[in-house]
Amino acid sequence: MSKVKFMRHLIKNSATQVFVFKVAIIACPGFEDLMKKKLSNIRELKFYTPYGTPSDTFVEGDLHGLRCVILARHNRKNFIRPEAVNSCANIWGLQQLGVTHVLSVFAGCSLMERIQPGDFVIPDDFIDLTGLRTSLYRPPKRDCHVMMKPAFSELLTKLLMDAADELRIEVHKGGLIMASKEAICYTNMQSSMYRIMGGHLVTQNIVPEAVLSKEAGLFYSPFSIVVSYDSCFKTRSIDFHQVVDKYVHNLKLVTDIFSLAIDKIQRINWTSSIIHFRNMLMLSRPKLIRLYDARLIISRRLMSGESYKKRKKT
Repeated sequence: MSKVKFMRHLIKNSATQVFVFKVAIIACPGFEDLMKKKLSNIRELKFYTPYGTPSDTFVEGDLHGLRCVILARHNRKNFIRPEAVNSCANIWGLQQLGVTHVLSVFAGCSLMERIQPGDFVIPDDFIDLTGLRTSLYRPPKRDCHVMMKPAFSELLTKLLMDAADELRIEVHKGGLIMASKEAICYTNMQSSMYRIMGGHLVTQNIVPEAVLSKEAGLFYSPFSIVVSYDSCFKTRSIDFHQVVDKYVHNLKLVTDIFSLAIDKIQRINWTSSIIHFRNMLMLSRPKLIRLYDARLIISRRLMSGESYKKRKKT
């Protein structure tokens, strides 16, 4: 089957599908309880996955006529360290529940003086510094090419920005996240290096979550709460009591932003976007890539007469 015929086959089959939209919220500590209060017809689901146990039970309910799922990234008791979060199980579970959109909220440390503790940031890209964590649903020694440009869903990110603007809540639009490996306090030089690289925030939660969401065919958009400055600012001392107070206050504001954004999500027809996204993922499968590359090489050789010249020499 040629590439053109294959694309027509995908579009023809996808045009008759009816997609049911469902939004998932991957929550930072304390946020799942606040968001749960806004849901109705709540049920809790707990199951195992081929990748192990998810971080917590999946809380499902209705919000603005749309089915939503809430998952506590570090468990409700907040005992799972960032490097120990089973993102593969979390994303696989959300996919099995029929989730199409993922809103992720997390805490981060600022690398820029203009981004102050208590601010909100809606990032648009990241640099993976984790290194050791699994990033793809793939067996060992097998390639899988998932296009990470853009890193996050642009339309979903825009809805978050519009929701914040309507509520007159100031957010920093755009930013580069330095996705680090562990929740540790970095040295002054290491933090300064991240700043020189163009980073705006440091966090431990966005990778491999964002990569897995894209591979699973889910629209993903992150939202960051800045809790403190990183150690590159020598004169900035950290008052943990003040950090906690601002964090609790900001969680309530993020709840309002997410609630309005979910209302905007259910007002949009996402069918064409889902079809385009999933067709792109189908074409990124290794077997199809190798098939198209092989046919392209063969066709070029036939056109150039290379195969005839080689046969004539032998």
